[in-house]
Amino acid sequence: MIDLSHIKQVYLYPGKTDMRLGITGLRKIVKDMEPRCLYVFCGTGKNMIKVIECTDDSTWLYQKKLKKGKFVWPIEGEVSLIDKRQLQWVIEGVSLINRIEEKGSKNKYDFI
Repeated sequence: MIDLSHIKQVYLYPGKTDMRLGITGLRKIVKDMEPRCLYVFCGTGKNMIKVIECTDDSTWLYQKKLKKGKFVWPIEGEVSLIDKRQLQWVIEGVSLINRIEEKGSKNKYDFI
């Protein structure tokens, strides 16, 4: 399980990500990775998420695939900064449907 105690930022990537991509392919999407940050992606079927954790000396890849149901995921928009609590909600399958607008931002996200 991911130890969130040392994580400083969590970035959620909206839209569909090709889940065939491994750690190298997902790192290319992120480009400039920061230490102690997480990057969260969801597949086309919305039944799988992958999380990249970047530490000072390594990169980790976590994956969760649901047997039933789907993750509620933004279908478009900019990369979104979410907090650790919201990441736990995503991992547990809780809907972030009420988090349509980023606080202090005019970016809107459509969730399906």
